[in-house]
Amino acid sequence: MSETPPSTDTTLALLRGELMTALARIEGDVRLVLQQQQQSTQRVDDLVGETRRHDERLDALERTTVTREELDAREARMRAAVDEQARRRLTILGTVMTCVMGAISAAIAAIALVINN
Repeated sequence: MSETPPSTDTTLALLRGELMTALARIEGDVRLVLQQQQQSTQRVDDLVGETRRHDERLDALERTTVTREELDAREARMRAAVDEQARRRLTILGTVMTCVMGAISAAIAAIALVINN
């Protein structure tokens, strides 16, 4: 009396087939998600490396960058040096001209003495 009719066996076989198909589809979806997760992880790792390289470049630039204050100080030192050179040159020129004028005056005085005597 408790025999299962053949349609139940067929129904169970169909259900088993659908279950296997669904499990295979889910397994494929899980593999796809895992693959995408691995690609995302690789991309994040690549971006982290790129960010580190950019940080290192920025640090190097910041270490070697000349600030406006440094440029202004350099310019002030250069101007002071140029002004000092100009002052020295004018002093030397004035001294040379004084010596020359003294020599000319002495020569004129000597000529005047010779002419008057």
